[in-house]
Amino acid sequence: MTRLFDGFTELFTGTFGDPVLVRPSGGAQTEIQAVFRDADIPVLAENGVETIAPYPTLRAHRDDAAPLIPDGEVDPGNGEKYRCLAPMDSGSPDPRGFVTIQLERI
Repeated sequence: MTRLFDGFTELFTGTFGDPVLVRPSGGAQTEIQAVFRDADIPVLAENGVETIAPYPTLRAHRDDAAPLIPDGEVDPGNGEKYRCLAPMDSGSPDPRGFVTIQLERI
C-alpha cells in the first residue's frame, strides 16, 4: 500500500513548490525545491484576547530538511530570512515524504 504514495512528494513540490535557498547551521548555502508559507494564525494572548500571529513554515523532503534542524536558515526569496525551529513530520509512508518546519523571522 505504501507504494501508492511513492513519488508523491516530488510531484507536489514540483507543481506547487519553488526554489528556496537554505543554509544548515554551520553549513554552505544550497537550493532546494520546497513550499514556503507565511500564514497568520489566531492565538490567545496572556490576557485572553485573541490576536493574529505570523506562522511561517517550510514544507520539504525529509532528506532536504533534516540538516536544517535546528537553527538552519531559509531564504524563500521574499526579502526576509527565517530560522528553523521545529520539525512536524507528516507521517507519510513515502521514505522521501514531507516534513514541515516551523520557522521564525530573523
